Amino acid sequence: MTKAKTGGSKVDMRRAVRAFGGFVAGMLLVGIGTVVVTILRDDLFSDRGFNSSRYLEYETWRRMFFTPLGVVALTGLYIVFECWALGFRKSSLYRLLHWDEDESVQEDLFYFVLSISSLGFLAMMALTLGVGYWIHAFTVRDFGLTMAESLPPAAQFVVLLFVFTFLNYWQHRLVHHRSFWHIHKVHHSATSLNLLTPQRNHPFNTVVVNVTETLPIAILGFDPSVYITFRIINSLYQISVHSHLDWGGEWMRRYILITPAMHWVHHSNRARHWNTNFGIISLWDALFGTLYLPSADELASIHFGIGKDTLYNSPGRTRNLVRIYQRFLSHLARDMRKWGRDKNSVSVRNLNNVAHTAPSGGSGSASPSTGQAR
Repeated sequence: MTKAKTGGSKVDMRRAVRAFGGFVAGMLLVGIGTVVVTILRDDLFSDRGFNSSRYLEYETWRRMFFTPLGVVALTGLYIVFECWALGFRKSSLYRLLHWDEDESVQEDLFYFVLSISSLGFLAMMALTLGVGYWIHAFTVRDFGLTMAESLPPAAQFVVLLFVFTFLNYWQHRLVHHRSFWHIHKVHHSATSLNLLTPQRNHPFNTVVVNVTETLPIAILGFDPSVYITFRIINSLYQISVHSHLDWGGEWMRRYILITPAMHWVHHSNRARHWNTNFGIISLWDALFGTLYLPSADELASIHFGIGKDTLYNSPGRTRNLVRIYQRFLSHLARDMRKWGRDKNSVSVRNLNNVAHTAPSGGSGSASPSTGQAR
């Protein structure tokens, strides 16, 4: 008995030492990435004739809540709440502390550090040869036509809610479509969900979001304080729907919001759950036929992931990040050639034909479930 206790103690100590070493390395990367990006921004943004007063207002709000410290703080607050509501052993914190036992959690940690350290921003610049950087620059500085700013703040918030969630819905359907699915598989390859999973996204996904969501919002010209307030609420929402803590009854699910249980269905590896519950508010899924209300039995036996694929949940994650992008470009070129031959083959009308990956690891098309979709 004594030996067993001693052995367990040594294992726990080694795990704690590795976790602390990983934390220190992560924080060093955060510092290095932030310094490099700050130098680049100061050099490329200085005296370019941008809307400086508006940009400074936007940056003040953004830096308060979307710096690494802000993202960690929002995530940490919900981790504490989840531990209190679910208990430690059912919480994300428990799974994160046992990260060395789960490749999926290790992938979550990799992309979380990549996201908060600004290294993801650098990767986006490298993968797009700088195009992604200038899209970001134009989004936060060149635009802002102030069309929406003439409205009262409450009205701006309501308009922003509907515009943003509509764009988010179609952006989400886009990244489930054909070649873009290979980028988004990074997120869906998670075999267990936790509060870091919202940050589990390929850097190129940021480019897609900037073009399809952030850029149109910037053109409309919402007040920066309204926009950032909305983004903070949305960030907390995105964290919550990847938690194992569900909230909201059937009325909420059907008419108001896509709740955590509905988002679990979106991450399910069952074919009948594919291409459902894309949105934030239930309206768009209901309107476009992708709303799925799961039964209690379905939720009790749900499993996540995309099946075995060596580019996901595997060691060599930096190399895999580049290889995933190469796979995306290869399939995109193939789709473009196919589109050149048959312009109806790659169209908005065919967004339901999603290149979803079956649990076996094969690739195929899957249409939204019609059995229980409502």
